[in-house]
Amino acid sequence: VLTPTMKLFELHFVPKRNNAEIDAQFARLHHGLAAIEARMAQGPFALGDDISFADAWLTPTRFIFNNFRAMTGRHDLLDAYPKFDAYQQIASQHPALSRVWGEMTDGLKIFLSELEMGAA
Repeated sequence: VLTPTMKLFELHFVPKRNNAEIDAQFARLHHGLAAIEARMAQGPFALGDDISFADAWLTPTRFIFNNFRAMTGRHDLLDAYPKFDAYQQIASQHPALSRVWGEMTDGLKIFLSELEMGAA
């Protein structure tokens, strides 16, 4: 999911939109999200009852999608992936994972302020 997501970030900021490429990247993204959804356990963690490396990967990956949905105007993007979408609650409630989520939130604020300063 990260490769098409990063590509879609790039495609969003180019002056001339390539809708065919955007559609192709969203198709790749949906394929990846479906694979994640199928592999996720019923919880509370990504693969079941114990935190694992999968959670270390899933937390920052899931973090990206809040702003990504707003940026692309696809607020319903995760509707077909309820376990992946709900993972935000798991990540925000676990001591170690919530720390990662918080650090990423802080980093995003800095990134966005620097982006705004560069555009000014």
